[in-house]
Amino acid sequence: MRKFKGAIISILLLALLVGGYFIVNNIDAPVTQEPAEEGDTLPFGDVLTVQAEDIVYFEVTNSYGNYSFSKVNNSWICNNDKNIVLVQETVNSQLFSASYYDGYTIHEGEYDPSDYGLDKPTMTIKLRLSDNTQHICTYGSAAPVDDHLYYLSIDDKKAVYAGLGAKYDMLNVPLGAYRDPNFFTFDYTGIKKITIANRGETPIVIEEDTSENGSYISSWNMTSPYKHTVNEFTLANLIIEPLAEAPVNVIAYVEDSPSNLDVYGLANPKHIITFNYSDRTETIKIGDEAENSTVYAMKNNDRTVYTIKSGHFSFAKYSAFELVDKSVYFALITELSSLEIKGPKGTYNITIPKDGGTYEVNGKKVSEKKVKAFYEELALLSIGGVVKENVSTSPETVLTYNYLDGSKGVAEFIPYKNRYYAIRIDGGKADFYVKKADVSDLLSIIAEL
Repeated sequence: MRKFKGAIISILLLALLVGGYFIVNNIDAPVTQEPAEEGDTLPFGDVLTVQAEDIVYFEVTNSYGNYSFSKVNNSWICNNDKNIVLVQETVNSQLFSASYYDGYTIHEGEYDPSDYGLDKPTMTIKLRLSDNTQHICTYGSAAPVDDHLYYLSIDDKKAVYAGLGAKYDMLNVPLGAYRDPNFFTFDYTGIKKITIANRGETPIVIEEDTSENGSYISSWNMTSPYKHTVNEFTLANLIIEPLAEAPVNVIAYVEDSPSNLDVYGLANPKHIITFNYSDRTETIKIGDEAENSTVYAMKNNDRTVYTIKSGHFSFAKYSAFELVDKSVYFALITELSSLEIKGPKGTYNITIPKDGGTYEVNGKKVSEKKVKAFYEELALLSIGGVVKENVSTSPETVLTYNYLDGSKGVAEFIPYKNRYYAIRIDGGKADFYVKKADVSDLLSIIAEL
């Protein structure tokens, strides 16, 4: 039994061929035609329509599972988990699609649901209206035609329809389709602190520099695991700019309120990244790798496990040393009144005048050009690595930066492993080292001024 619109053309063609046969053979008998099989005419039209605004309950069972929404105070909530945040516009849009059904009537009367896959539905839509009227739309198997149709029954009507596949596809979506696709949007405005805690390592803490002495190029300081300035270009290129380029989108909603975070590597995350603002804190947790270059992730106090593209927070793999500014100590010469250098062979006191004054080294006039050339070399003195062993407390060389506002900064150079100096800034911990030869070269330059 043919059940689709192609049957209409076949019947008409058959009638023409039969009529032509009788004419050609000059048969004077009347033309007779067997009645079309039930459903062959395939009328197309509306099979159910309700007002979308009257829907107060919407339930979907499809290939992604079962979920339902209820309207409370004109807002939709998820009955599966009331903590799930739904995008109201998306729910309303989907409800409009679920409020009307049209299709081809392919059978009327009693039928065997297994003939149409309706005994094992591929999708069921349940609606309840504000007057307690209920409707159930049941989708069976795909119809064996090229028109992308699905068998469909409405409520308890004794009829089978062929509904449009586009409608089926629109409603056959996971719960995540009704949720915000945005996992995280980075806001650089007002940020005070960034913490990167990697599994098994001391957290990296980067804080805004609120001091006003102008001694640092960068406006950010690392306070853990080292106390040192952060390279502003490295911070911008590795963290700020990549995060600011575009929101981090959800690839998949994996599980809400999971009972076991270990399966996602989130009980003890690989990375916990925290952004502290004056009015809020935003936390990202990154777990194990998932499929298709994604990772499991959670955010803030949300108990939902997501997957996101693995590259979004790749900066977490960088070490603290890679983020710090490699300058030993940087101060603008225009903000200093003097610089004192105590080395193994003597002390050098550089007097830095105000505009138009004369530069002096140990009371001896020295050209501005020579002093600034030396100071540029000093500013380029770079740390070479991280100190991993205990060092003595006795420095061999000490630089004291005296600021115009009366404050000072001190850089001490302590012998470390024969060829290096460990550096202690302002009495803190000696975390980094420089080559002893580089310091010796600087002392030779100042000795010749």
